[in-house]
Amino acid sequence: MMLQLQFNDRVALSSCNRPFYRHTLATLAREGFSSMYQGLLAEQVFDLLSRCDPHLYTAGDFADFVPNPSEVRSTRFMHATVTAHGSNSPWKELFLLLKIYQLSAQDTNLLTPAQLCTAAGLIDTWLASQPASDTGNERTLDQQAALIHQQLKQDNPEPVPQSCKTSHTIFMACAAADGTLTGITNSIFTPLGSLFEIDNSGIILSNRAFSFNGPHACSTFKGRTAASHTTNCVHVSTDHLEFILGTSGGPVQSQTLAFIIYKIVAQNCPIQTALASPRCANLGRHPKTGGITYLSEAPQADPVFTWTNGLSDKLGVVQLAGINTLNGQVFAAADPRGSGVALAV
Repeated sequence: MMLQLQFNDRVALSSCNRPFYRHTLATLAREGFSSMYQGLLAEQVFDLLSRCDPHLYTAGDFADFVPNPSEVRSTRFMHATVTAHGSNSPWKELFLLLKIYQLSAQDTNLLTPAQLCTAAGLIDTWLASQPASDTGNERTLDQQAALIHQQLKQDNPEPVPQSCKTSHTIFMACAAADGTLTGITNSIFTPLGSLFEIDNSGIILSNRAFSFNGPHACSTFKGRTAASHTTNCVHVSTDHLEFILGTSGGPVQSQTLAFIIYKIVAQNCPIQTALASPRCANLGRHPKTGGITYLSEAPQADPVFTWTNGLSDKLGVVQLAGINTLNGQVFAAADPRGSGVALAV
């Protein structure tokens, strides 16, 4: 059993030997996330934030906050079970992409890289047009994946952009000989601090936590809509492998994770080969040119793609760790893509 403290997502590990840090962790373990919003710790957080910017939050933002329930979502992909965060994360995008990959793998003609990039845009467009309550069940996702798959095959559609998103999450994975898998995400989220430590708490605020309710663009996080966060980490279980993996956030995360899972599960690629294989992704509209960017690490005949001239961290730095459940072998893999940095412990 693992207690994961995710203030999304940074903890001041350097302070582990300080009594107040241990006291803070003990409080959180005993009282749960509520102590981040009510009580002495919440008062400390609000006080320091108010000193930095008295107009950013009110006491009610803390006292009235309702955190999302901790939940997970699972789906079947080929002979594997894939599990991801279900609370305000892009799990639907990931699952829909996996379903489209599976339909493509079962078809006579595989979807092209351009079609798969377009699928990511069509998924974003569909999800944005539907009430969230109507898109959360497996049957609906199956039906929509089938519709998108047929549209991609028949219409040869024009490029469709994904939503433009920033990317600043890192992920580390480790696996123990007893089969315990641990994933750690670290995501910079500046609206709630991230650049200073709350006095005598040992906590550096980088906190979507699950953030205050409301859209990012507002000066305050109010309302009842939780800020979204990354899918990390994803758990995959097959008949002989169990592993977790994660990547950077932004528009490529679901595309990259789906690609890696597809390579390992459907194509039986060795782990490191799957991570090192050239990728492509729909990056959405370019903020300056307004054009739709499809990026590829391998040369493509289709002129819709921009070639990166090699591996690029823009396609996501992936880290993975797991265990072969047949022989007990523990493995880890990481791929920094060009000049990036990756760790797998």
